[in-house]
Amino acid sequence: LYGDKGTAWWIAGFTLLHIIAAGLFLTRLGMIAAAGFLAGFVLLAIANFLVLRKPDPETALRALPLFHVTMIVYTAAIIAGVVLGM
Repeated sequence: LYGDKGTAWWIAGFTLLHIIAAGLFLTRLGMIAAAGFLAGFVLLAIANFLVLRKPDPETALRALPLFHVTMIVYTAAIIAGVVLGM
């Protein structure tokens, strides 16, 4: 819809919006969950760097697992924080 470069910037923009919105919830989470979110933010930064550096479908597909792993890290960190009471 926006071409390869436009799509790469679209992804980066929504990642930034996601990080800002997630920051609002970090105040309600414990230390373990916050650490998990920080790790997730690093993964998102790496994925966005890859996509912005070479905005083509092949690179985006190689970066896609990083976006999915981020969601798994978030989930595991929140669950661990609740179970361990931290």
